[in-house]
Amino acid sequence: MEQVVLMSVLLSMVVAPYLIRHNDALASIMTSRGSAERQPDKPTGDVDAAAQLAGHVIVCGYGRVGHTVATLLDASGVPFVAYDTDLARVAQGRAVGHLVLYGDIADPELLATGRADQASLVVITIDRTDIALRVVSALHSLYPQLPIIARARDLEASGRLLDAGATQAYPEAIEASLRLGATALEMVGASAEHVDGLLQGVRDRGYDLVRDDPAQDRRRPARRDEGW
Repeated sequence: MEQVVLMSVLLSMVVAPYLIRHNDALASIMTSRGSAERQPDKPTGDVDAAAQLAGHVIVCGYGRVGHTVATLLDASGVPFVAYDTDLARVAQGRAVGHLVLYGDIADPELLATGRADQASLVVITIDRTDIALRVVSALHSLYPQLPIIARARDLEASGRLLDAGATQAYPEAIEASLRLGATALEMVGASAEHVDGLLQGVRDRGYDLVRDDPAQDRRRPARRDEGW
């Protein structure tokens, strides 16, 4: 549970600077999967709202982390649409007034209907690496200029997501440790500016400073800033 909360905070910290820098642009669906699986009712208003979005954020996955990201976006007045393949989660999101639609975001038709070509950012909160990889690959293939930030289980998963086309992928286990260390530093008097700079330096170096075996030769997950 602690890692889920910390990952939610991390993603919100990553999204916030991007949204601030692109505030003017941001201010200025769902379709069938073609299977026999039962789908939830699609209120016309929800589908119309998704089809008219521009400069929005796409949230892939509406579990605890996705819900938290969506809540922060909503509170900031940032347009977004979230997708999930779990009917209960879709209903949960709609119950609190979030634009959450049912479907597999890797489906090209769904992406086209949801105006992915007009989106500003995709946040992937799925905790299964295989699914996240499939989603990142599909998005990057269809919309190579669309920034993607993703949740990763560990450094190995982070590297694979970056290779698949993610702009940035955050290994939650290490990020949880970094946030705990950051809190400890702040509580003993370190400035927030120093702590933030220290953490960003660790990330920019591909987490080399905090690897279990720093002497081992590993590929550094390079940061990708294009499109930000």
